[in-house]
Amino acid sequence: MKIPIPVARRLHLTTLAIFPLSFALATLGPSSVSPLGAQPGSDRLSGATAFSASLPDPGNPEELARFLRWKPDARPFVSAHRGGPAPGFPENCIATFERALNYGPSIVEVDVRRTVDGHMVLLHDYELDRTTTGSGLIEETTFAQARSLRLVDNSGQVTGFIMPTLQETLAWARGRTILELDIKRNIIPAELVAAIREADALGAVMLIVYDMETAKQYHDLEPRFVFAVPAPDEASIQILRDSPVPTDQMIAFVGLESPSAGTYRALHDLGIRAILGTLGDIDREAHRFGLSTYLDYIRAGADVLATDDAARASLALWHLRHSGAP
Repeated sequence: MKIPIPVARRLHLTTLAIFPLSFALATLGPSSVSPLGAQPGSDRLSGATAFSASLPDPGNPEELARFLRWKPDARPFVSAHRGGPAPGFPENCIATFERALNYGPSIVEVDVRRTVDGHMVLLHDYELDRTTTGSGLIEETTFAQARSLRLVDNSGQVTGFIMPTLQETLAWARGRTILELDIKRNIIPAELVAAIREADALGAVMLIVYDMETAKQYHDLEPRFVFAVPAPDEASIQILRDSPVPTDQMIAFVGLESPSAGTYRALHDLGIRAILGTLGDIDREAHRFGLSTYLDYIRAGADVLATDDAARASLALWHLRHSGAP
């Protein structure tokens, strides 16, 4: 179900956003960060620093579960899909994650794959072709070969950035954000759990799962994990209730369209935050009609906006907090 949004209100927010959006985009360019990582930005919008300061202890998953629980006064925030890629900033790249955080409070969604010699790296596709200067399957590529490549942004531009490892990403995230790990094919669960424990990062990661059987598999290996689980309707919420994974260790992905009001209520009654995937149609709608597009979905019940446009979504939430925007 799509939510109708008055065009006049959209136009009002579009005008409201012109200056801060253009300023933010102008002040964050590819040359401001190093090839592997980036120093914290000095031009964050209000709210990002406070968000970082309120993050749970990276080693404490119980704190993470409490931090993510839904409460009536819980502030919405952004989830940067694949890290929030932009021109000059490839997906699944540490510099890109840093850029997303410069705009406002955000968690960071990343994709984890495994090289042929057992190293866990960040990459979305099975193949290297679209997002790197290489070709072929990552699971047939050695770590040394993968690290010799350069990352390519979504427009096909080759950048100076290299493919980060999971370990580097976990180290970077400490005190900055929470990572959502989308675990791709050929990852060995016990190896992933061991890597997160070794990094003392159980309080800094959520695991994305697409069914409760997978959630149980990881829960059996580490019963304190927090999971991002699918819950697009009330029937799926009953599956969450019946799962051996405690509902207070869940955050729910409700899909790419706003679900029913009853779905949001049922999740909130369980203390579960709802992630709405705005990537795709809703992001394009917001680009066309203005920031109030995002705000209407927040008012409908969404708690987290999983977006390909972290800058625009963060600015919408900034206006919600600071401008009293309609």
